[in-house]
Amino acid sequence: MENCKCFKCGNCERKKHRVTAKVHLNNETNEKFLELSEKQHVCEPIKDEFADKIINSSDFVVTERDDERKPKKIIVFTSSTKEFYYELNYTPSTDLFQCYPCSKRNKVVGAKLYKKENGEEYLLKSKNEHVCTPKKYDKEKLQPKTIPKSMFELYQNKNGKSNKKLVVFTSAKKDFVYEYYWQNSSFRCLQCSKQNKCVIAKILGEIENEKYAEFSNVEHVCTPIKFDQKKYKK
Repeated sequence: MENCKCFKCGNCERKKHRVTAKVHLNNETNEKFLELSEKQHVCEPIKDEFADKIINSSDFVVTERDDERKPKKIIVFTSSTKEFYYELNYTPSTDLFQCYPCSKRNKVVGAKLYKKENGEEYLLKSKNEHVCTPKKYDKEKLQPKTIPKSMFELYQNKNGKSNKKLVVFTSAKKDFVYEYYWQNSSFRCLQCSKQNKCVIAKILGEIENEKYAEFSNVEHVCTPIKFDQKKYKK
């Protein structure tokens, strides 16, 4: 792209023929459109390889994340039937989601996460194909568990800091709960931690407007406690 903010066709440019396109914004509809130059291409069209690299949101699932903006683990389905999948883990050093089984075979296979203008997430995969074997998909084990805001409450911790203790109701009766304490960007069940079991819960987005919580697939090994609202402070 040049100073005039025009895109030029590289293949035509190599033949000393200038064909350009310029991006404009329609202020009424807030949609972008292209203004093409009057000159016609003298080069041959090529296959749109970019489209083949895109993995739409319907073809992958974020199974673990630090918060709404930082996914950590993604599963990518091999087909629309969603019977098999590859698991990709985020690697900060490369800013990519990479397949570890392929890495062990000295093959870098990964994808980068992007967002469309409408906020929808998509993956742009690398040109390398998997050399590992896909896994059988089990929705119950892999899909993160979520509950609505009506099934949990946020309270002060023992130091008086707000929104640092998470109380999760075990049923609509709201008579028993699990207590989670804030630790390292997530809530953890303290009683399970004492038994060397890490049960994690995460509140996505802004706490005040949050409508659901996301939980790890690890089951509790502790026993829920009787809920006594008097012992909690907002």
